[in-house]
Amino acid sequence: MNWTILKEDEPYITPSTGKKSRRVIAKCICGNIKSVMYTYIKTGRSKSCGCVQKNVWKTIFIKHNKYNTSEYNAWKNMKQRCNNSKRKDYVNYGGRGIKVCDRWLNSFINFYKDMGSKPGPEYSIDRYPNNDGNYEPSNCRWATSTEQNRNKR
Repeated sequence: MNWTILKEDEPYITPSTGKKSRRVIAKCICGNIKSVMYTYIKTGRSKSCGCVQKNVWKTIFIKHNKYNTSEYNAWKNMKQRCNNSKRKDYVNYGGRGIKVCDRWLNSFINFYKDMGSKPGPEYSIDRYPNNDGNYEPSNCRWATSTEQNRNKR
């Protein structure tokens, strides 16, 4: 569940019928606090404040100031190299059997939690210490092109 109920709010009164509906003040996983219909939370009709949206790669978070950042683009490109056989660099990644771990495959947030921010613009993701290994927390780092050139097959 993406909502945490904090307290009761004033009920919503339907103008045409005068019927009262229970509302609560709730905190979304992104930190936004909002008044929400209790039944929407209970039934799952309300998933979030709007920060969770469906995308090609299942649910990703796009209102957390990380969408289209260099970290997000590194995550997206890493997945493409391993999964999109139409990319010219696929042969060096997915074509060699290199995969993205399940924790990262459909969750940019997990990737970002594990990798953190890039130390600088000159850094990119590097599979280290095992250049033949998968993209996973124990085998990845942010590295400069000089560091990456030392880690080639």
